[in-house]
Amino acid sequence: MDHPLRYAYRPRPFAAETTLDLTREALVAVRAGKETVLPYRDIATIRLFYAPRGINFSGFKAKIYARNGKTIAFEDRSYKSLVEQERQEGPYRAFVTALAAEAERRNPDVLIHAGKMMPMLVLTALAGGVTLALLAYFALKTLAAGQYLLTLGIAVFVTYFAVWTWQFILRNRPRTFRARAIPGDILP
Repeated sequence: MDHPLRYAYRPRPFAAETTLDLTREALVAVRAGKETVLPYRDIATIRLFYAPRGINFSGFKAKIYARNGKTIAFEDRSYKSLVEQERQEGPYRAFVTALAAEAERRNPDVLIHAGKMMPMLVLTALAGGVTLALLAYFALKTLAAGQYLLTLGIAVFVTYFAVWTWQFILRNRPRTFRARAIPGDILP
């Protein structure tokens, strides 16, 4: 890598900006004057997630684990203010792709994973299923009571929540891959 590739984002409103540089030998993260350096050969795992926030259907996150226990996490959104977020889909995709390729080139044993661990995914599916069942029950009760507008509102929310939960589970199914074949459903 001849010149550093940089990715910068603000993880929360009013938080210091974090800059990540892919230098010749290492991933360098700087936040509020504190620098973390992870040489590519020391990166043990790269995990990519589908991580929507709130009711949005978009959002992605990467977490880098080093052999010495250090971690670096970043996402495809950056806060500009308390309520305004900036989507950084292109730069995030380019940075993650370059990071995975460089880490794999320097350390062929690096593990590159997509999604959540299976126990977390199962718990999410169970919580989503119970929530959907309860909401469907409430929709039937409001229908029986003749509250048609409320029933329609609950039905719309149940449908939206079911699709959101299904997307979360489907995109975050655990799998491993090589840097040249990053699954498209965990990148923007």
